[in-house]
Amino acid sequence: MMNYEPKDFWIPLEQIRARQAQKRDGQRKPRRPRLWVKYDYETELQLAKELREPAIAVRAELYRLWFKAYDKARPVSLGNSGFKKLGIDRRAKIQGLKVLEKLGMIRVEWRRRKSPLVSIVTF
Repeated sequence: MMNYEPKDFWIPLEQIRARQAQKRDGQRKPRRPRLWVKYDYETELQLAKELREPAIAVRAELYRLWFKAYDKARPVSLGNSGFKKLGIDRRAKIQGLKVLEKLGMIRVEWRRRKSPLVSIVTF
């Protein structure tokens, strides 16, 4: 049977401080502050319509649904009915989702014959 004594596990204070200083110097990168802005939902949709860019409209609708949701950690189900009111068909919605996914802004769980589940990538 082995006998464990506390004195066998003692580490000198200088060694602990040297290790802490080494961690502080090498691990952390300076973070760039994020700039958050507020934009008007209607203006964003108008911009998407003028530029004929569905990704802008998809992002605006996605953020609207995300802010409206109670649990922000859960993915948002992005159906076609909201986009029909905006004048965007399902193909344009899918195209916009693929663009946003490629840029790394969202993660999409594609489901056959169901609305995709979209998660916003947090910073």
